[in-house]
Amino acid sequence: MFEPLLRQEVRLWAEPLVVQRFTDYRAERPEGLTGWVPLMMAPGNGQALLVVDGKFALELLDLFFGGTGAAPHDMPSEFSPAAEAMIGHLAAIVAEPMTASWEPLAKVSFSPGRVEANPSMVAGLDGD
Repeated sequence: MFEPLLRQEVRLWAEPLVVQRFTDYRAERPEGLTGWVPLMMAPGNGQALLVVDGKFALELLDLFFGGTGAAPHDMPSEFSPAAEAMIGHLAAIVAEPMTASWEPLAKVSFSPGRVEANPSMVAGLDGD
């Protein structure tokens, strides 16, 4: 799934599922550039949230354009249009296997929304 973007073999693992309030999750996250992408669930009006570390997004963008995967030491305060497009592409890649993984439980499809650098701008999420 990620190998075509990274151009190298990738080791992935899943973290244990934790149910917590969104405000608590935000408080645990380190400060800094982060991409927040809602994944709309259909049918219905539910959504999941894809959170992409800013450093990872910029490393991925550097690899995509033929670099070594380096991110700037001093992280920018916002994403460039190219970085936002890369995160959007990553969200689309993640949405497909999410749909397949939910198949045994429910017929749900996921579609990515707009990339935001500020979690308070993600529509449909409140502090709870």
